[in-house]
Amino acid sequence: MSEQEYKTRLGELLAENEEYKQTYDVENPDDIDPLEYAEYGDPEEVWLDITNWEAVRQEIHDLRRVNRDSATDEGVV
Repeated sequence: MSEQEYKTRLGELLAENEEYKQTYDVENPDDIDPLEYAEYGDPEEVWLDITNWEAVRQEIHDLRRVNRDSATDEGVV
């Protein structure tokens, strides 16, 4: 993945993460009480959002780790 592709994808994921934060007014998906899904709308849709939000956060973590690791590897011969 090129540096530009990395920045573009990371930006998309960070924006999506921010949208979820604003929608549910919490910092991360674990802060949403499963017993109160109905408070946010259709419980099935909320569950899907939470699942997607977790995947977005994982991809952000993975992208940053891979980028950090590849930057470190560039100096190693």
